[in-house]
Amino acid sequence: MAELSCRQCEELAEELALGVLSCHERADALAHLETCSSCQDRVSALTATADRLVELLPPVEPPAGFEQRVINALTPPPSPRTRRWQLPVAAGLAAVALATSGWIAGRATHNQTPTGASPQTQTGNDGQTGERTILYAPLTTAEHETPEHQVGQAYLYPGHPSWIYLSLDAPNTTTAGTINCEVVRRDGSTVSVGSFPLINGRGSWGGPAPIDRDTLATAKLINRNGHTLAKAHFGRPRSTSGQHSPPRHSEHRLRGHS
Repeated sequence: MAELSCRQCEELAEELALGVLSCHERADALAHLETCSSCQDRVSALTATADRLVELLPPVEPPAGFEQRVINALTPPPSPRTRRWQLPVAAGLAAVALATSGWIAGRATHNQTPTGASPQTQTGNDGQTGERTILYAPLTTAEHETPEHQVGQAYLYPGHPSWIYLSLDAPNTTTAGTINCEVVRRDGSTVSVGSFPLINGRGSWGGPAPIDRDTLATAKLINRNGHTLAKAHFGRPRSTSGQHSPPRHSEHRLRGHS
C-alpha cells in the first residue's frame, strides 16, 4: 500500500491514539508518523488526552457483553450522513475502559427521549459513593445554518477535577486555523477552556475545565474571527422539585467500588 498522506493520517489519528486501529492501518499510520512531525504532534496530543480520560475510570472487572452495550449507549441516533468518527469514538471509549479494567454502567437518554422523561443524574461525590457521570451531547452547526446538522461530539465529566472533550468533523467548512473552545453558563457568562488547530475541517481538544454541572448550558467552538462553528447543548440536571427540561444529552454512570 502507498504511504499515507497527512489527510489520511489525520482521519486515523483519534483511533490510533485510542489503540483501536486494525494491524494494517496502525502499521501504515506509524510509517507515516516516522517522517511527519506535524502528524506526530497531533497523535501525541490525542494520546495524552486518552491517557487522562483513563484516570476517570474506576477499577472493576467489566461484565460479559460490556463493550457492545457501551457502543450502543454512546452511539448517537443514526442520521442520513454517517460520519467516520461516530462509532470509533464510542468504541474507543469502550476500549479505554476495558484496557484499565473499568466499565461504564447505566443507560443513555438520547435526543429522542420523550418530553418529561428523566435523565440519569450524578449521585454523591467523586470517590465517596463510587459513582461518576459522563455527559454526552452532539456538536451541531451554529443556529444561523439551516438545516442544523451534527458535526461532532462533546463529552463532559463534571467531577473533581472536571474534564471536557470536543471532537469536530466538518470537512466542508472553509474555516482553518486555531479554534477556541468555550463553555457557557446559564447566566450567560463564558469561560475559554482551550484551543486546537483545525485541519481540513477536523480537530479535537480535551482537558480539565472549570465546569459546574448545575450551571453549565453549552459548549461552543469559536473560530479566529469570533464566529461560532458548532455548539453542544447540555440539558438541566434533575431539580429537587422534579421539574426539568427535556434533555439534549446523554448521561452515563461510571460505577466502581465504594
